[in-house]
Amino acid sequence: MNALLLCLLGAAPDAYASLERLSSAQAVQASFRQEKKSPAFRIPLRSEGRVYIQPPGRLRFEYTKPASTLILAENKLTSFHPGFGAPQTIDMSKQPELRSAFSLMLSVLRGDLKTLQRAFEFKAHDDWVELRPKGAALKKLVRSIRL
Repeated sequence: MNALLLCLLGAAPDAYASLERLSSAQAVQASFRQEKKSPAFRIPLRSEGRVYIQPPGRLRFEYTKPASTLILAENKLTSFHPGFGAPQTIDMSKQPELRSAFSLMLSVLRGDLKTLQRAFEFKAHDDWVELRPKGAALKKLVRSIRL
């Protein structure tokens, strides 16, 4: 994922306060807009949908645009693409890079500031915060996250 924009529902004007609120939430729902850039695409691929997190580590991504897709993640990552055959499942314990990305995504959605500060540089804006990866491996997956 080269860029991910999460629009937190009911976010306070202070984005840091929003991250702190996330850390105490029992469950989180948010709208998202994702942009993937790749040499294979002439223009970026933009997706939209909803993301749900239920601690300690269950994620559900419901993509609505450009096509309906459901991705469930816990210890395994399963994606469902209506009309394209059987679901695809990946065992994340055998994919350390994917597992790492999944863990960081959970940290974002949980508002885990300590973990995020180790992995990202923070840049505060008026009513949002941009997270930019510090490490080279993460930079290959994510350009920035805006909260």
